Amino acid sequence: MMSHLVLASLLQGLAFPPGILLVGLVLAGIAAMLGRWRIAFALIAMPVAATVTLSLPWVADRIAAPLENRALSDSRSAIALRALPRTAVVLGGMIRMSGPGDRADDSGYDLSAAADRVVAAAHLWRAGQVDRLVLSGGMIGETSEAELMARFAGDLGVPRTAIVLESNSRTTRENAEAVANVLRANPLGPDITLVTSALHLPRATAEFRCAGLAPVGVPAEFEALGVAHELPRYWLPSSEALDLSRRALKEWLGALVGGCRQ
Repeated sequence: MMSHLVLASLLQGLAFPPGILLVGLVLAGIAAMLGRWRIAFALIAMPVAATVTLSLPWVADRIAAPLENRALSDSRSAIALRALPRTAVVLGGMIRMSGPGDRADDSGYDLSAAADRVVAAAHLWRAGQVDRLVLSGGMIGETSEAELMARFAGDLGVPRTAIVLESNSRTTRENAEAVANVLRANPLGPDITLVTSALHLPRATAEFRCAGLAPVGVPAEFEALGVAHELPRYWLPSSEALDLSRRALKEWLGALVGGCRQ
């Protein structure tokens, strides 16, 4: 399983910028050695042009915004019809150990911008809209991401008695399948409040439905919708925009090739 995940991660890294630049350079070198200079130039120029284009903030926003719009619209429509399910499932991807020296420290963790999803879930619990949080995320070294998320949620006021851990999954599909097993084992019903980033929510919702669950999505953070931009930086390439484009394209690709396995 681990080798499969490593291979999938490697292929994703090479398929999208900036990894595709390396692929283009290698293939261009081979074409040049064969005397195919026009092909070699194209193999370098095309990845460079794609990387520069995807690193423009306004381009990244146009790739990401439809996904976030769908997440927001679907969430509002579902909540208008029913109350939030009492079990909130929070997906990992935003937290890690804070450093080697802190591994023995039970409170040591670092947060990324995506930590908003734990904050959003804790707010739902404090507001009495959910009864428990199911935190889903596999191992990060010696400690699972679910455990680190539980520590953060505890610091936000959520008691450990209101937290259930799922500590084995490493992908969204594994999140869905493992959480479904946890809910059946506890036992809890299939209705869940699914908390993750707006960018990731459409694909995550589909995966959880494939696992036999009935999710109501709650988008926890937005990176394109409603985000103020500074001019002229909005029109200039940036590493942040390239990262957003890469993650948004991954979500579009996942939606395209996804679907429930028979």
